[in-house]
Amino acid sequence: MSTTPAVMFVCVKNGGKSQMAAGLMRHAANGSVQAFSAGTHPGAHLNALSVRSLAEVGVDLRDESPKPIDPRLLRSVDLVVTLGREARVEPVEGVRIINWDTDEPSERGIDGIERMRLVRDDIAARVDQLLTELTPPAWPSPCEQRITAMTESPLAHAIHVRDDLTIDQQLALKTAATRLQREFDATFGVETIERFLHSSYDQFAGRATVINFLPLLAERFARQRLIALARVEGKAHTGKPTVLFLCTHNAGRSQMALGFFAHLAGENAVAWSGGSEPGDEINSAAVAAMAEVGIDITAEFPKPWTEEIVQAADIIITMGCGDACPLYPGRRYEEWDLDDPAGQDLAAIRPIREEIETRVRHLLAELDIPTS
Repeated sequence: MSTTPAVMFVCVKNGGKSQMAAGLMRHAANGSVQAFSAGTHPGAHLNALSVRSLAEVGVDLRDESPKPIDPRLLRSVDLVVTLGREARVEPVEGVRIINWDTDEPSERGIDGIERMRLVRDDIAARVDQLLTELTPPAWPSPCEQRITAMTESPLAHAIHVRDDLTIDQQLALKTAATRLQREFDATFGVETIERFLHSSYDQFAGRATVINFLPLLAERFARQRLIALARVEGKAHTGKPTVLFLCTHNAGRSQMALGFFAHLAGENAVAWSGGSEPGDEINSAAVAAMAEVGIDITAEFPKPWTEEIVQAADIIITMGCGDACPLYPGRRYEEWDLDDPAGQDLAAIRPIREEIETRVRHLLAELDIPTS
């Protein structure tokens, strides 16, 4: 076994998932793990959407190409990871082989770049877990790796493990907590970070349709909440105006408004969104309507508002949430009377989209925020 752990990621064509996994591992490991990829029946080129989705997170696959399994390399690695349900690798003495039955969003009717981003995020979460297993100094057995990952982390004493979490979910949350601790080390203590992460997980656990992404969603939401808390407590002063868009399900109007605001304001302002009764997913027709004007909102997800997010906002725009919308003194409130796109087709949503764009541009002009 080599001093530096070596992993080979294998799928059928070596044009998508295995290339993504190897790229993400190289990026995350920074030399602490050797990552290779291969295909059982390699294709002619890489999947363009796989390349694009990884470029969005800073991983460049443009110099890679599909390749077959090299028998010598196969015998030299410590671990083989097959991705999907079709790739098969014959057992090799001394080489551990595992399978990642990765999520397939196309089975739920999700295609294109939106599908590939979900695949990427699923693989990234698995890569992070695997990296945690592979990088302890002695690289112990899988069982020992999990124990080490859960007890040696500086967050170990603060984690309150839910009874219904699988080992993989516990490890994914541990990895997320460690990342957040690095980001907010100078701002918040371990217990605050852990509490926000796990309460964010609870917000999604009861209504999630794909549990693989729960730790990832919890981490993203916890990060937003911690940024807001830092602002409320006077620990972060960006000088940028912060706008919060609220509707009932955070699946249509508020997401479209957030998309326009972020697209037009760029780095000149901060915008968030939330819902009083968050839905399970963003309205697909709203996603399509925004795509028509060159704005991609597929990376967003319905989420509730929380006290620190509301308190951190300078301006709160409400869209039909009525008495459920929170009221805090010292904030500027506006109610935008807009039709609800829920249940509407694309043709019906276009006028709503245009009205939202007009209102967002007017708001930015009022705030004297330069637009791109």
